Formats: sequence, C-alpha cells, structure tokens
Amino acid sequence: AYAFCSDGNGSVFRSLHAQPYAAAYVHADAGARIAAASLPGGHTALAYLAVYDTTEGHVSQAFVRIDEEPPFRVSDEGAGATDVTLAERGGELVALYADARLAMSPLHARVISYEAGKAHLAPDEVVYVGGGSDHQVHVALASDSAGAMLGLMPTTVDDTFGMAAVKLESPPKIDEPSEISAYLNGINTAPISATLGGKKMYIASVRPITAAATSVRAVELGVAAGAGKFTYTTLGFVASAGSVKDVAMIADKSGALWIHYTDQDGSWLERRACPEKK
Repeated sequence: AYAFCSDGNGSVFRSLHAQPYAAAYVHADAGARIAAASLPGGHTALAYLAVYDTTEGHVSQAFVRIDEEPPFRVSDEGAGATDVTLAERGGELVALYADARLAMSPLHARVISYEAGKAHLAPDEVVYVGGGSDHQVHVALASDSAGAMLGLMPTTVDDTFGMAAVKLESPPKIDEPSEISAYLNGINTAPISATLGGKKMYIASVRPITAAATSVRAVELGVAAGAGKFTYTTLGFVASAGSVKDVAMIADKSGALWIHYTDQDGSWLERRACPEKK
C-alpha cells in the first residue's frame, strides 16, 4: 500500500499510493539504496543503511523497520553493510546485504519473522564471499513461485569479474552453492535487479557489451533456472543511448517486465514481454 522515496539528505518518506502527502519515516545514509517488502497481514517492511559511530569508527549498518515499530539492526555485530535488499518468502522476510571491503566482499543473508508486533531474527549467515572492492557493490534477490531464491552480487572471482548467483536455502546456510556468469570485462559499480515470485527468475544486469575497457555498458536481460545448480541464459541487451548508470525491474501480474534505467539521455521506463518457447 505504500511508496517510499529518499531525498538528498537521507530522509526516507513514506506515503500511501492514493495520497500525495508523504511523511518522514526513517533517516538513512544519503545516497544509499532502500528496499521494501510486504508481509502477510498487511505489514510493510523497509530496509535501509545508516552510518553510526562504533569502536571501529564510522560504520554503515543495515536496518529494517516494520510498520510503526522502532527500526532494528539487521547486519551482524562486527559486520558493516554497504548495500541491502529485502524480499518476502513463505511469510517471512529474507534480508540480503553486502559488506564490501578492500580485501573481500562477504554476502550475508538473514531471515526475519514477524509475529504479534515483534520481529524475530534468525542467525546471520555469510552465504558467499566475493573479491575485494574499492567501489559500490550492488546486491539483488531473485525468486520464483516454487520458492527458489537466489542472492545476486556482481564481484571479482579469481581472475574474472561476473555475477555470483548464490542459492539461498530455507533457511540460508553458510557458504551456499553458487554459479558465476562472467562479464566480458570488469565494471566498477555494476547495478543489478531481478524479479520476485513469478514463474521464472528474470535478471537485469548492467554489463560491458564488449571486452574493451572503454566498452559501452548496457542492460542485459537474462533468466535463471534449475534446482541446486542454477544456469543463467541471456536474452540479449536492451538498447540504450550510451552507458547505463542504474537499473530497476519488476514483473507485473501478466508476467511482463517493467524495466527502468538511466543513460546519458535520461531515464527510461519500458514494458517488455518475454514469450514462452513452444
């Protein structure tokens, strides 16, 4: 029922879709992404990042707020959070966050249940460890109607760069099985988005279209499938004017994909249908 929007100062506003008025809901790290999800019973959860002073200095941490309850920290004690996302599965929330560092980029998953106005957090599990990074690392969740779920994170892997697709069991476990979809070249700040709860798990990732260091970066559509060992199949690139800076995607009730992206000419919204093969 709600829409969330953050301003340049980090204030996140919440409004009903049918009303133009928006009220300040939480204060987040300015410029950080936010993610929202619905729970059974009409509850709404918002995930966001906030910077706090700790014994280790200024640390970005992941928080969740459900309805009017006070926010609570999701990132584990001693762990930071540089990006966070949220999705519902089986009446619970799955929070996925990255803690990107110069040496490594751990990917954490945590289940949150909500009963009688109180949130219960399952153990924080490091489901995957990507390579080190000195730039923003994005994460995304993908799921299908059968309950399969993937944690997605573009990262360095050995001598290549690619999208790590990590199987998230119910509940997630440490060091989950993963598959890598290699990019043609490395890319700093690799935006990624995916669909939730449909027949298929569609993925929109910003990738170089050639191996050249100066290659244009465009949105590639793909689909993930399989059980245990997931496979990624590309559906091709979305035409854009120069390199794409960001991407978001959602599937509607008809199974069509709404894709929003930004390139040098502005921001665009497309609706695309992916017909089933006969």
